[in-house]
Amino acid sequence: MKSHFAALLIMLLEPVWNTDREWIALRLHAEPAQLAILAPLFAESILANLPCLWESCDGLFPADLAEPHPFVILLNNNELALPFPQTARRLLTAPSEDPGLIAGIQTLPSQLPPKVWLTGTWLLAPQKPDGRPNPSKPVLLELLGLIVSDADTPAIEAVIAKAPQLVFSLLRLVNSVAVGGSTHAESLRQAIAILGRRQLQRWLQLLLYAEQFGADSGTPPLLLLAALRAKRLENWAGSSALANIKPDVAFLAGMLSLLDRLFGQTLNEILDPLPLSPELRAGLLAGEGPLGNAIKALAAMEAGDEAALSNLLSETQSSTWMQSEINACQWVRKLLASAT
Repeated sequence: MKSHFAALLIMLLEPVWNTDREWIALRLHAEPAQLAILAPLFAESILANLPCLWESCDGLFPADLAEPHPFVILLNNNELALPFPQTARRLLTAPSEDPGLIAGIQTLPSQLPPKVWLTGTWLLAPQKPDGRPNPSKPVLLELLGLIVSDADTPAIEAVIAKAPQLVFSLLRLVNSVAVGGSTHAESLRQAIAILGRRQLQRWLQLLLYAEQFGADSGTPPLLLLAALRAKRLENWAGSSALANIKPDVAFLAGMLSLLDRLFGQTLNEILDPLPLSPELRAGLLAGEGPLGNAIKALAAMEAGDEAALSNLLSETQSSTWMQSEINACQWVRKLLASAT
């Protein structure tokens, strides 16, 4: 553990992936006193189904945590210590061959040890186009313009209808667990009516990422990372972390912030023709203002950089922040569950 870690009082959750690009665990950056507060919050959320790796300088749980929840696993020198045999059997396919954790990966090496778990920014590398034409891309970019300009529903409906795959995807989305309810949509117009204006725009933003990869590619990690960015920013909106920013604007900023990775173009090229507000444009393209600072904080979180996050945001140790982090990760896990 870093010697300055306890002094920083940083609390953040870092997704842990395997080499198949599956989100399989969380790495918890927190001081010992925070763990006692966080453990019951985890237990009451769907995140209890994920292993949660916590680093201890002495290899022990805090003394005041009388009964550590079984999904919290000690992490020592990037090796998983398994103090609970029943937990090991539940979480790992081969308990006798504990996976190691390689933290801070920026570029995926060509060879990795077996059963390795990974954290870092390697999943944020720009996507490499495979050369095949993507008939949905022009429609997706046209939809993006309509979303940003808050176009009326008939205009959005007309654009979606240009791409049959988008209609199918939207119907599947509306009828999924993510939206809920007992009414099933059988047409584009009915789907839009069920979603409602606000949710329609939100799910169309998610479809930007899902459709670029194709229907047979599963849930792309970049979609999950963009959704996590968006939900984090939305949760910060109106708080001391991102005051005076509307939640919908904050959510949109998070989704837009990774489009350069998605399309393999610069953000300026993608966003230049869009009618962005000056505040949104300054935050996304110049890293300026509250949104720009918040996006830099997101990058620090994705890199597991506690020092940078501490310099960018002040109150990352409060109970409100802790609940916000759990809420954001839980929302994205629900999204993943609905898509599989």
